[in-house]
Parts: sequence; structure tokens; C-alpha cells
Amino acid sequence: MTMAFNKTIEQIKAAISPKSWTEDENTITPHLVDRRGKLQGRAPFMAMPNSSLEAQKIIQICAENETAFAPQGGNTGLVGGSTAGLNTDEILISMKRMNAIAEVDAAGFTLTAEAGAILATVQDAAQSHDRLFPLSLASQGSCTVGGIISTNAGGIHVMRYGTTRHLVLGLEAVMPNGQLWNGLSPLVKDNTGYDLKSLLVGAEGTLGLVTKATLKLFPRPKAMVTAWLCAKSIHHVMDCFSAARESLGGAINAYEIMTDTGLSFAVNHMPQCRAPLSGNYPWHILLEVSGDSDSRIMNQLEILFSDLLERDIIQDGTIAQSGKASADLWSLREALSEAQISEGVSVKHDISLPVGKLADFVHTVLPELNKKFPGIRPVPFGHAGDGNLHFNLSQPKAGDKKAFLKAAPLLSAYIYEMVNKYGGSFSAEHGIGTIKKSELVSYKDKAALAAMRAIKKALDPENISNPGRVLDI
Repeated sequence: MTMAFNKTIEQIKAAISPKSWTEDENTITPHLVDRRGKLQGRAPFMAMPNSSLEAQKIIQICAENETAFAPQGGNTGLVGGSTAGLNTDEILISMKRMNAIAEVDAAGFTLTAEAGAILATVQDAAQSHDRLFPLSLASQGSCTVGGIISTNAGGIHVMRYGTTRHLVLGLEAVMPNGQLWNGLSPLVKDNTGYDLKSLLVGAEGTLGLVTKATLKLFPRPKAMVTAWLCAKSIHHVMDCFSAARESLGGAINAYEIMTDTGLSFAVNHMPQCRAPLSGNYPWHILLEVSGDSDSRIMNQLEILFSDLLERDIIQDGTIAQSGKASADLWSLREALSEAQISEGVSVKHDISLPVGKLADFVHTVLPELNKKFPGIRPVPFGHAGDGNLHFNLSQPKAGDKKAFLKAAPLLSAYIYEMVNKYGGSFSAEHGIGTIKKSELVSYKDKAALAAMRAIKKALDPENISNPGRVLDI
């Protein structure tokens, strides 16, 4: 640590409550390892502001001393965006104490929360007022409002409600120069120049520290039904999606897919998982629909199923008849990432494609992967309704882990090249962080990169706000 860094720490200690900082190694250590356990950071000091004014004081001191700071929410990111001290001394700022729901305006369909509020708490607060906050993620029990905003989180309901960007009406944030910006507006329309809120959403903390947010709420669905369908090819899976959209329109909440390989992983390794249908099918679809009544949705789905079977688009299907049956179907989808661990090492990709090209991409790429690495077990799954696939690759069964990991960069390069060829993105919802910076340089439009660098330099000229993430300045 440098003298300047130590000076910053001492000034922060003097400026905020003793409860708002810690140097205890046991308290800090869990905050220094990323969710996947691949990155190990370092930080001798962690600030834990309990108010926007304390957060402002911390960043003002950092700005005065040109000391870097690293914001952190629930530490659930998957690309190293919130792992402090990887390459330089940084003040780790945990937002976990700023976790209040400030206001729920049921009549105006808005909710205002502090950045450290847990997503599940936000969902519960909305529900207690007979409203819905629709963002739903596997990490919703630990990820925070500030984290989902900084990463522009997606999840299972994007095709109906959009990403986090579409759910944020206003923000409060401390800018890198220490100024507190209050943009906590519930206005749907506010056409008054540059939209700073949109710059901060998805910026991964590189343009400032989000402290509060005003979020959109929606009416709670009166009825929700989940169905499971099976198809023999990825083209049939996407034909089914087109037919479902035509038949059900905006009533579809989620359209999730997985392969038979992924389903077998979940059933074999997760005790809560059971195969929903007998028989072996190459592809599986999880469809969630909401509407005015269960009976009406059931009738619509039965008509859709009959049509799909008659046209040989699907091979089989079932409709959940209860809340428990629906939860059982969702448990298969939610178990995939954890179940894959039991099958050895894997190489993971978070990609998105134009929905109309997704089937062609998968149909082309899967055979080529088997040629490049015989025995490889691709496990593509995820949000096909919005074009987002978690395109994971498991090692060959009983194969050589070291050989597979050695081949991983070439396998990933092939996938990203093909994603680019099909007009997609190498990062659909996980962000860039520290892990995907080289891909950003390779695939992002050069004019866009130049504009991003200019924005970063304008708002953070000393490069102290989460430096080394997204862009190298």
C-alpha cells in the first residue's frame, strides 16, 4: 500500500461512522472472491456507508486523493466486475448497509429502494402492495438493486418486461468527482437532454456509484400457468416459439430451453429434480404464460398444443396443474448451472443472437464443436425467447480435464466468432467486468468504443471509479 492510499483510509475513517468501515480480515475476506471462485482480490479496508451522504463523503475523499474505489453489491457477478484489488489498491465500498425500501407508490406503480436492497426484498415489497417487480434471477436472494442496475441484469422475464434498463425510472448516484446526483424521478417522460441514468445502467460502476433507484412496478398477474414441451430439433424449438407468440401474444412471460444432456445433468445430480415426461427427447421447452384466469390460459395452451402436435412441431408436452407442479418444472431449469459442476469442468458463455437466427446458429455450431473436440458435451440453455443462451461446454465424460481446459480458449474463440458472424453479442446479460475486456475490444464497433472511452474520461478523468473494468484507460 502506498502512503496516499493509507492517507485515504485514515481520512475516510475520520469522516464516517465507526460502524461504516472495517479492517477486520474475516469480515472483508468473503467480499474478495468472485461468485465462481476464480478470482481472488485483496483489500485491507472496506467502507460500508449507511446513507447517500456517507457514500458521498467516501468518494469525495477518494477523488481528492486520486484513490480508486470498487463498488460492490451482493457480489454475485460472473465477470469479475466487483472483485476489488485485482490489479491495484482500491477502497472496497460494500453497499450492504444501504438496504432500505424507501417508498412504494402503488398508485403510481413505482418503488424506490437503496442500492443495497436485495432483489427478493424488492419483489416482496411490491407484492405486499399487490404489485409486481418482474425481474427474476437465480441470485435474487442475494443480488442487490445497485448490482442489477450496474450490470443491466436480464433474467427469465426479459421478453415481456425488458432488462433492468427498461425497469429503471430514476437514479441517485455519487459521481467520480464526489458530487451527489439526484435523478430519483418517477417520470415516464422526461426529455431534458442527455440521459445520465441510461449511462449508469450497465456501466458496472465505472461511471459512479449508484445509491438509490426508482423502479417500475406492474399489476400482478391474476393467473400464471407453466408448461413443458419436447421437440426433436432446435429449429422445431424456435418454430414452436413463433407459433406460441402468434397464439398467445404478449401473455408469454418466459420461453426457456435446454437440451436432453442438460436435463439429464439436473435429474441425475439434483435430488429435487424429476423428468417431467417419460421418453428421450433432444430438446425441452419451459413456457410460462400469464392472464386473467387459469382456465382461460389452460384452454389457450391446449389449443396451442393440439396445433403444435398436429404440425409435428413438438413431440410431447404437459401443463402444470398446480403451483407445486409449476415449481417442479422450474426447478429443472434453475438447477442446470449447479448440476453441471458434477459432470466435471466446463467452459461457459453468455451469448445472445437475433431470435430469427438462433436455430441456424445452434444447428451449425454444435456439430463443429464435436469435430473440434470429440466427446465434448455442449449444454446450451436459457432465455431463447429473447435470444439469450448460456452456451456451456462440459468436458467429455471421464475425459482429460487438463486437455479440455487447454482447448477452452480455442473453443471460446470459435463460438464468439460464430456469434459475431450471426449478428449476436458475446455478452448478453453478464457484462464485461475484467474477464471479457479483450472480447469487447475485438468485437465492439470501433466508433462505439471511442465514444465509451470519451465518456469515461469525461466523467472520471482520474480513472478512480472501478478502474480496470469494462475498459482499460
